[in-house]
Formats: sequence, structure tokens, C-alpha cells
Amino acid sequence: MEKRSRILGVILLLCALVLAGAVLLWAQPCGAMLQMGNKAVHMRCFYQKPIGCCAAVLWLAFAADCLKNKRIALLPILVSGLAVVSLSFDWALGIGVCQNVKMACHTTAWWARGTGIAAALAALVCSIDFDRQL
Repeated sequence: MEKRSRILGVILLLCALVLAGAVLLWAQPCGAMLQMGNKAVHMRCFYQKPIGCCAAVLWLAFAADCLKNKRIALLPILVSGLAVVSLSFDWALGIGVCQNVKMACHTTAWWARGTGIAAALAALVCSIDFDRQL
């Protein structure tokens, strides 16, 4: 269990750093304003940045818990990973991205999907006890 929790901790740490780097540095979502009548509002992809930062902080906390306490919090890691993935799609539970494929928010969405899937899969694989006899 100790080895698996350390592996999961390192994977979550990498996912958190990659997601934070994506939304803050190399794949920043657009910050443009959309003109709605006489009022300017943010485009919906603007909200990927705070969600990505919150998920990165959450995964850093889970990584610290895995590395320090040698335990795996399967359900919260799995739910947070799947939430990051689902929020990047345009459906009832998601924010979605702009319609223009050339905008940077599509790159941000792909980074979020990749890190969310990696975190969820790592939590699933690390929680399985392969040494147990059937």
C-alpha cells in the first residue's frame, strides 16, 4: 500500500502541476469579453481558469495526503478527475469552450481532459490490490 500511495502521490503532483501550468502559463483560456447588448460578460471559457486552479490545489492536497499518510482517497480523487473532464465539455454538467477551434481554450480543455483522466485512472489502478489471492 505504501508503494502504491507514493506512486499515486507523484502522479497527482504531476497532474496538478501540468493543469496549473496549462491554465496559467502555456494554454491560457481567452479573457475576452462578450458584448451582450449594453453589458459585457466573460466568455464561458474564461471560467476554465479558476476551475483548473481549484482542481490543481485539490490534487496537490491529495498528493500530500498520499505521500504523508500513505493512504489513497479513491472516491474524491476519482470524482475530481471526472469533474475536470466533464466541465471541459459542452453539455448540461459542463462549461464548454468557444466554437472557434483556433482559440486557446481548446488547448486548455485538452490539457484539462488529459490530466483529469490521468488522475482518475491512477487512483483506480493504485487502489487495486494485485497481491490479493482470489
